[in-house]
Amino acid sequence: MVLALPVVTEVWHIYVLIGLLQAGSAAFTPTFQAVIPDIVTGESDYTRALSASQVAATMESLLSPVLAAVALTFMSFDRLFLGTSAGFLVSAVLVLSTRIPDARPSTHSSAWDRAASGIRTFLRTPRLRGVMALNLVVAAAGSIVVVNTVNYIRDTLGGSQSHVAWRLAASGTGTLLAALVLPRVLDRIAARTVMMTGAAALVAGTAAAVTLISAGLTTWAGTAIIWTVIGIGMALIITPTGKVPRASVGRNAIPEAFAAQFSLSHLTWLITYPIAGRLGTGVGFTPAWSVLAVLAAAGACGALLLWPRHDGRGMATSPVTPARHAPVTDRPALSEAA
Repeated sequence: MVLALPVVTEVWHIYVLIGLLQAGSAAFTPTFQAVIPDIVTGESDYTRALSASQVAATMESLLSPVLAAVALTFMSFDRLFLGTSAGFLVSAVLVLSTRIPDARPSTHSSAWDRAASGIRTFLRTPRLRGVMALNLVVAAAGSIVVVNTVNYIRDTLGGSQSHVAWRLAASGTGTLLAALVLPRVLDRIAARTVMMTGAAALVAGTAAAVTLISAGLTTWAGTAIIWTVIGIGMALIITPTGKVPRASVGRNAIPEAFAAQFSLSHLTWLITYPIAGRLGTGVGFTPAWSVLAVLAAAGACGALLLWPRHDGRGMATSPVTPARHAPVTDRPALSEAA
């Protein structure tokens, strides 16, 4: 797909390639997330593995544009795409050369049954319903940064491409710093508390963004601070998320739980991306960001209501699967025994 980019002649070609690339990501990402509990079984080590995964992803998003810009100073786009393809091939060889210890197959034979089972688990488990609501908070705030940064910085603030890069770097730096300190925090504070704190930060960040633009306070410093807060809030939710499905299902069901989380989280992005893009360009950033701020607040409130504060053994609020509510700090073996 990357090798096809140099011969693209129509815009719709790019849309098709993006769709295919994202389909590959949809296969890889939840599988990668589900593999981590098979490799890292200790609770503290697993938390650190989640942090390392988030740091790696953030560093990639921060460094890739910089490395691409440097590479383009002495090579053409075609050669850059060729190098990218070679990188994918090397990655594939490394993945194929690995062996995953103690990997357990799913109890469902077909892909549809696995996907349906994972979604049913999310819908009937209070803490996982809370995660679904938090996905909306992340998507609402993240869409402001991902979709609107370029237009806002260049059209509203009159900045250059380097200004765009610095604002995106501010958000990425916030995510990176939060992910680095989270392992120590999660050793002492419950995942629910950390994730709700992240939701509060994102609600505050989106509200500040609306206030900034509606009042005409288009300052570079203000934008950098808000983008950093959003980056921190996203890390506080995304990084610990893996702990919740892991503690809510048996080991055989972990892959389908992570697949469901990937699908359901991207469903929220499917809602918020058009709001940020179409509404932002059609009627302005203030109405678009106001809608996204409302969605972020609704998601945060929904998470508080759906995910019980006392989410422990014997405290389940769902009569369907009372055994799936062991504390998030439990190991998978305890969850299965429950």
